[in-house]
Amino acid sequence: MKLVGAALSIGVAFGLNQLTRPEFDTHYDPAEYSQPSGTLTLTHAGGTLEIPLMTTHIVTVDVERFGRRYKIRELTLRAADGGTTPQAELFASLQATGADLLDGAHDPGALVQSELPLVRLGRLGARHSFIVLNGTQASEIVTGTLFLTDVIQVAGGPRPDYHAEGRIEVQVQTARGVDMVTGKWSGRVVWDATGT
Repeated sequence: MKLVGAALSIGVAFGLNQLTRPEFDTHYDPAEYSQPSGTLTLTHAGGTLEIPLMTTHIVTVDVERFGRRYKIRELTLRAADGGTTPQAELFASLQATGADLLDGAHDPGALVQSELPLVRLGRLGARHSFIVLNGTQASEIVTGTLFLTDVIQVAGGPRPDYHAEGRIEVQVQTARGVDMVTGKWSGRVVWDATGT
């Protein structure tokens, strides 16, 4: 009887945890997922892999759930894929860059020369950072950094467009163990303040 009670308590706790867990994800126009607007060039195991990227989004949004506020501050590099499973999706945390940058002018130029840590999980834990290096097997991120070397504004208006360049160093889990992957990226960047 005690075993049944313990199992029931664990089940109820798990259910409550799932119910109160905050959720957040972004969805963009379907054309944006398939239209390349940048490139991620990776060096791995002596070879080079070039991945076309969709627009890079910087997301700064607060999600409230049962009176608690969760801050999402991340930059997403995602392969252009036409809405299917992408060849790469990487989340870089902006938490350490400071509140002025995140809640102020929304100018990605303030991120130049910033070393942004790549995180294993983005979107409040809903999505994994990964790269498909060979075939269809996704290699999950162990650790890594994204470094912005240059950001130039190319269009103004209420939602300005930017072009950015940077470097990437990441350790990924492969079938052989943990491998180092390095590379560079460039492409269009927009600041998605609302997350929609």
